Amino acid sequence: MAPYFDPPMWEQRRICISSLLYEQKVHSVLEVGCGEGNILMYLTAPTADDENPITHLYGIDINADSLKKAELHMQPSPRDFSDLRVDELHISLFHGDATGPPIPEIAPDAIVCSEVIEHLQPSLVGSMTGAVLGGYRPRVAVFTTPNAEFNVNFPALGYGTEKAQFRDEDHKFEWTRAEFVNWANESAARYGYKVTFHDIGTWMCGADDSFVKCGGCTQMALFVRDDSVEVVDVVPQSDLPVPRLFATIDHPFYDKPRLPEDEVLQLVRKMAGYAIEYDDVFYLDMLWNMMEVRYQFKRRRILKEWLNTKVEDFMFFQCGEDGLDEDNRADSDLLFINFNQDFSCLSVGTKNGYKIYNCEPFGKCYARSEGGIGTVEMLFCTSLVALVGSGDQPTLSPRRLQIINTKRQSIICELTFPTTILAVKLNRRRLIAVLEEHIYVYDISNMKLLHTIETPPNPTGICAMSPSSDNCFIAYPTPASVSVPSSKPGASPEIPATTDVMIFDANTCEAINIIQAHKTPVSCLAINRDGTLLATASDKGTVIRVFSLPSAQKIAQFRRGAYPAKIHSITFNATSSLLMVSSDTDTVHIFRVADGQKRSKGSSGSSANNGGSLHPSDSFASSINSFGDSDSVVDSYS
Repeated sequence: MAPYFDPPMWEQRRICISSLLYEQKVHSVLEVGCGEGNILMYLTAPTADDENPITHLYGIDINADSLKKAELHMQPSPRDFSDLRVDELHISLFHGDATGPPIPEIAPDAIVCSEVIEHLQPSLVGSMTGAVLGGYRPRVAVFTTPNAEFNVNFPALGYGTEKAQFRDEDHKFEWTRAEFVNWANESAARYGYKVTFHDIGTWMCGADDSFVKCGGCTQMALFVRDDSVEVVDVVPQSDLPVPRLFATIDHPFYDKPRLPEDEVLQLVRKMAGYAIEYDDVFYLDMLWNMMEVRYQFKRRRILKEWLNTKVEDFMFFQCGEDGLDEDNRADSDLLFINFNQDFSCLSVGTKNGYKIYNCEPFGKCYARSEGGIGTVEMLFCTSLVALVGSGDQPTLSPRRLQIINTKRQSIICELTFPTTILAVKLNRRRLIAVLEEHIYVYDISNMKLLHTIETPPNPTGICAMSPSSDNCFIAYPTPASVSVPSSKPGASPEIPATTDVMIFDANTCEAINIIQAHKTPVSCLAINRDGTLLATASDKGTVIRVFSLPSAQKIAQFRRGAYPAKIHSITFNATSSLLMVSSDTDTVHIFRVADGQKRSKGSSGSSANNGGSLHPSDSFASSINSFGDSDSVVDSYS
């Protein structure tokens, strides 16, 4: 299988661009060469920073057919009408040449020019740069373009040969990193900006030793206006017509006047009472997450200030640790945190909602406040997210699973189970919901229930599923195949300890093997990206074992330490060459899998004791860099 990017490069670019714009606290954005509006779509969702909402989006494109599609994509969804946004959002699309004079009626805070300049004749690049940085003079500008040097990793392009090709037949040129930096530095100096550079897509899944590290597949420049520099005569002259207005889209928002003060007080007291029903205390964010309250105050800061003037009105309510003056408790209210399947994103669930972060470059790319979320599982870096509530509101039951499209902010599917959902796992083919005594297996393409697995009591939801669609294995604890009788005469029979691991093929929906993993109950499981290796730990936490799948043969063993510890997580790196183990001893151990294989093969004894110990210090220093590099993965270069 040829090396590939996961998530796709186009999606990785959009996440990086939106993250940078949020960090810069912009309120209006113009996309030059907007096409069908894909980047603008990322920016229509309300920002997590309520003090700095994006209220105006603009797009310019020379292709009228693309603008028609953009107009369709940017229309409000049904949820936009049911859950009104607090701030207005106006979208304007313009038809015309972006290298021409600026549109006089708009003054965007930021301009995005993504994968556009390489489609221009080299003689027009200066006109585009002048129009963006000199004509509009935005506070922030983002440019992305292909890195020509990265083409060496695409053999079909023939990079460095006489038959070398560009990535797209419409590209007029592709810059090396040095050429891009020279252009950006010269443009920044001429138009009065400071510029920084970012790489997007530095690694390919499945790459071998022939892979050449040469920056990112896409190179990005962030321009920030330097108002301390005086710039004279930078507005370019052009005979082209000013782009004309093509379409406008206004999203609905709550624009009614604030209620009288006595009605606001009555409303807040009522909502605080609802909060108390599901918790012994209520916090500021509990009120802020109730849309009826948010509509009246618009800003979390204003709600907090108002509450601090109404302490006596809430004397019968038990408030948070710091009373009504309590600040944001998102960090202490953390309910869930996990990487997606390829470590490109991080999902976080709190008592106040959930957030998704892009890992490289790091930045928040999505957030929604809607009450306690106890599980947030992503499908790689797509917009599909599985959510399970924490039970702090009737609509956020821990027995209810919601499949959400974050891009369209719509619910794709909603399932209710008989007991609490303890874990959710998914890949591109299957989704499983783990309950205490059952695992439900679904076809993710249509959410059809394929199989129900009856399991022994599993109160903590210990389970692992391979990210691979081909080797789609599920692993979960099961009682030992050979029971051990009680040593005490007359003692009542005990529930067998779950010391073994069942391997279940989710594609064929059948159990295929049992692994005799440990002598004490299994506490943690992990399957590598390809679905070929399983790592296990017991509640003793001193030994980590690695088994091949589906054969269940033990191939490696590591001694984490001599004293018992609670294992929090086990993770393989992208190439399955390293294994990371974290525990409650405030340590992280990193092992070379190959070293564990050598020592396991060279030792003798029973399966429970064979394999030598490998101390973290033996492998950490030489391996930590490769572990970090292999975490960074992205998808196709088109």
